[in-house]
Amino acid sequence: MTRRAFALPFDPTAALTHSDLIRQVVQYLRLRQWFVVQTPRGGIPGVPGFPDVIAFKDARVLLVEAKVGADKLDYYQVRMKASLERAGFAVVEARSLQDVIAADI
Repeated sequence: MTRRAFALPFDPTAALTHSDLIRQVVQYLRLRQWFVVQTPRGGIPGVPGFPDVIAFKDARVLLVEAKVGADKLDYYQVRMKASLERAGFAVVEARSLQDVIAADI
């Protein structure tokens, strides 16, 4: 089985789903040599609001919370993002792959 960087065919006008965005982010970061962990769909038990993707590279950590359409960060996600940023981590609220590309530290 061959793995592609992005699923083909690509239709830029199609509505992006949460799963599609996560898949794009994970594939992009892996292509950029990040070690990527996707958190479970229901979140980490006992840790409400933890981001969807955790990526590690050269002693750096990038956390990504994917949002599509009119979705917004909920109360726990806002608190978690603030806590992680206070601790010195880069946290990106990604509405498209371009947000992650721009934040690729």
